[in-house]
Amino acid sequence: MSEESEAQMVGRLWPGLVQPRTAPVAISTGRARGPQTVTLSSATAGASIGYRFKGETAWRLYTRPFEAPTAAVVEAKAIRYGYAESPLAQSAIP
Repeated sequence: MSEESEAQMVGRLWPGLVQPRTAPVAISTGRARGPQTVTLSSATAGASIGYRFKGETAWRLYTRPFEAPTAAVVEAKAIRYGYAESPLAQSAIP
């Protein structure tokens, strides 16, 4: 239980009562001999990142860089509790 009302908490966490939006996911690729490695990041501290390959329905939780097949398209989005979800980011793997 808190001495602060829910409305007060929302006002403190969402200045002007506008829900903050999670920053978009930055997708970077690199190849150190072998398959293409994909790294995902979001400028929003504490955000979780989900990703999938285009055409898939299930999302994976991003925990570390991963290998992607050539010509695949990576889709990713980020979310932080209390924030609106980021827009969908996409990148084709060369």
